Amino acid sequence: MRKEITKMGVGSVAKLYGAMYGVIGLIFGIFMALFASAMPSEASEELVPFTNNAGPIMLLIGLPIFYGILGLIAGAFGAFLYNIFAKFVGGIELEFKDVNEFE
Repeated sequence: MRKEITKMGVGSVAKLYGAMYGVIGLIFGIFMALFASAMPSEASEELVPFTNNAGPIMLLIGLPIFYGILGLIAGAFGAFLYNIFAKFVGGIELEFKDVNEFE
């Protein structure tokens, strides 16, 4: 059975991308906060940013928000463009197969 995606909900794709990128930002924030907190306190702020006491906390809070907002914008823009292009060149074709539960 073949189906074609002809239109995507801009809001739903944007929410999904925002959530996914927010989690990615959290993962990056954890690693960057660990790296920043491992820096010696004598390190110059000009050479290594976010090495002060509030830096790791700012990374843990700021990166997921920043990445989430970027993902929201990218998802909305991508779904909007998909809807425009799918009208002219066709949507993504998917093929489905019925699966028997008792196999």
